[in-house]
Amino acid sequence: MRILVSKPDSLGDQLIIAGWLQALTQAAPQGSVVWHVQAGMEVMGTLLEGVTTFHPVRTAPPEAEAERLLREHPTGLVLLPFDLAPFSEWNASTDERLAWWTTFVGARAWDMAVAAVGNRTWVAEVTVAASLAPLRLGAAASPSRQIPVNAAGDFLSRHAPTFHREIPFDVEKPESISLAHLLRATGLSLPERPQARLRLPPPASRKHLILLAPGVGGPFHRAWPVGQFLELAGLLQRTGWQVEWIEGPGDRAFLDPIRARPDVHIHVVDRSDLQPLASLLQSAEALVCNDTAYAHLAAVIGLPAVAVFGGGQGERFHQQGGRVKVVQGTPPCAGCQWHCIHTSFPCVSGVPVSTVLDALQALLARGDGSPIRLSAGLVPAEDGPALVRRLQAEILHLDADRFARLQIIQTLLDTARRTAPAPAPTPGPVTPPATVEELVSIIVPVGRPERALPTLLSLAAQHPSPSAWEVILVGSDLNALGTLPGALPVRKVVLPTRGSPAQTRIAGVAAAAGQWYLFVDDDIELAPDFLARARVIAAGLRAAGTGKGPGAIGARLPGRNGGFWERTTDLSNFWSQQSLHPRRCEWLYSATLLVSASAYREAGGFDPSFPVGEDVDLTQRLLGQGYTLHYEPSLVAYHHHRRDTPWTMWRYFWQNGNGARFFFRAHGGACVFSAKTVWLKTWADLRMNRTFQTSQGMALGIRTPLVWFNYLIVEASLEWHWQRHLRDAGNYLALPARLKSDHTYVRSMKLWDSGRKPRAMLVYLQALIQDLANPIRR
Repeated sequence: MRILVSKPDSLGDQLIIAGWLQALTQAAPQGSVVWHVQAGMEVMGTLLEGVTTFHPVRTAPPEAEAERLLREHPTGLVLLPFDLAPFSEWNASTDERLAWWTTFVGARAWDMAVAAVGNRTWVAEVTVAASLAPLRLGAAASPSRQIPVNAAGDFLSRHAPTFHREIPFDVEKPESISLAHLLRATGLSLPERPQARLRLPPPASRKHLILLAPGVGGPFHRAWPVGQFLELAGLLQRTGWQVEWIEGPGDRAFLDPIRARPDVHIHVVDRSDLQPLASLLQSAEALVCNDTAYAHLAAVIGLPAVAVFGGGQGERFHQQGGRVKVVQGTPPCAGCQWHCIHTSFPCVSGVPVSTVLDALQALLARGDGSPIRLSAGLVPAEDGPALVRRLQAEILHLDADRFARLQIIQTLLDTARRTAPAPAPTPGPVTPPATVEELVSIIVPVGRPERALPTLLSLAAQHPSPSAWEVILVGSDLNALGTLPGALPVRKVVLPTRGSPAQTRIAGVAAAAGQWYLFVDDDIELAPDFLARARVIAAGLRAAGTGKGPGAIGARLPGRNGGFWERTTDLSNFWSQQSLHPRRCEWLYSATLLVSASAYREAGGFDPSFPVGEDVDLTQRLLGQGYTLHYEPSLVAYHHHRRDTPWTMWRYFWQNGNGARFFFRAHGGACVFSAKTVWLKTWADLRMNRTFQTSQGMALGIRTPLVWFNYLIVEASLEWHWQRHLRDAGNYLALPARLKSDHTYVRSMKLWDSGRKPRAMLVYLQALIQDLANPIRR
């Protein structure tokens, strides 16, 4: 068994999962577990027992390196570092490394792959998607999920769905508990709480020493103030303790006030000094630190430690093993993800020295490791639990969205740098796309109220929840919907009678105020990240500045259940929106269609006279106005059309003949039923479909005869419905007859109307035979 676990996270996160991955390896003793980390995190291999490291050589072919990985590490737990970081600047080098990495990962066969990250990042998602493993697991997307953009977004759109199973991941609960749920979804037997196995020399006898690690390796506002650390050190020294300090990477400036004191002993450690750091911790009686990797390392080693936490991320990084006691400030605004509404980060700075000292004494004297939570009585400018929760959710959303826009901007800047002539003019300011704040009007034509609830629930489940949207329900029987999801900003447009899909959508547009219209049929379930992805994709397309910009964006429309007949319907009728490759296109379907409101108005909107085919008609008129049409497969809309038996499928294709007026608009004349057109168009439709499938790396396979038969039905239905249109109110008399067979047909209809029906049928048969010499219509 070959298992890929992607964990491109910081050192503390690696220490949290280490014991679980060792246990996962033991559960598959004849297989291998490959532990993907960011470059630099392979230092974990110096600390853990039974762990080897594979360093891929990026100048070598990725396929050859994948083979070397399999040859050199067929079993065991293997660290796999690679230089792709989710929050680094995006440039041309990122594109090159990403292409090499996805080829490398995809060149090896995996049995399962796991994205072991709570806040889903593009590096972990791309890694798992590239594995092509038959079982791919990941956390369910939260508001803080990093929206994939640029080459990452394109790659994921071509390999959707990223995960076969998404496991609920509560970012308010301890990370180790959530990771346990995720790894247990592999189906392997794992212990209740595995302890990491270390390869360290036996600890020396501990001296009367307490280590203080005041740094956090980053923004110092997340650290307990250095003055309080110094006060604690003085109290400890007065009671007989020896105190020494630890300075980590990025902490030098923070420790300058400590360094200025006389007789201070500071241990300076680098990122590669994990084993020496562990040995140093083993030599001490206890450690006091912040919410950092020091606390997680102490938990792994079993060293008593007091960790001072702020309220930024709740209990998420509380240690669940070892002997670590957490002292945490928890004001009413806790959970802010470190976007503080105050100026002094009081959830950290307000933790008293006496509380930390008492916690340390309780831990050493009685082994009391229960956390201490302090409520400083801080009240935000506006109070109330609901307000706090809403602000927290908005912050998570803004974090994810801000980074997505930043990476788009970085890509545009990098492209400009690489293509600009020398000497390059000084660039002006780059403005991020403005679609984020634009109002999106979601228009749902409700012709089948009994089916619409899953559609509305999928809208209510969108995360992050959109900040600017409205949901417009249009139909004649909206009362049959019952209770609606409370999270939706719903407006209802009640029609006096049931109209066609085009007429119903037009009524929704009349009530819409948005800059974008998202048409969603009532048999559609949107993927949870649909609206967030659509916002970023629309921004990127608008920034590209092709023509007048994007007129419409279409989604991938897989069937909801994936059954044989349902899939046959999809590949026959919705075939152009089934592939995994984004592209410019010539038409789009309106089952789920995002349309620029200004482009819609300029093109004249849906034609109310079309019973079907109104979507193809509209999107082709958008093209004619100079707008572009885009198919984006990462936008997934599950289509529960219920054409999942032979009868329902064939009835549906016959009903498609109602679009005869659209398909005959170029011909627009009186004519006989054309058996020749039916036959030749059926084969032409099949060839077009098969050519497209081949271009997308797909095939119709055993469904080919069924797809052909579906096309035969729809082509025959189109001819039949056009004949009905010609008969209605004598339309055959008003339309031109151009060919010999057309004149014969008109004569047969006149005979029929005059009551000479046997003679009329013979003349009609003559017109059918004459038509065989004509070119095909439509």
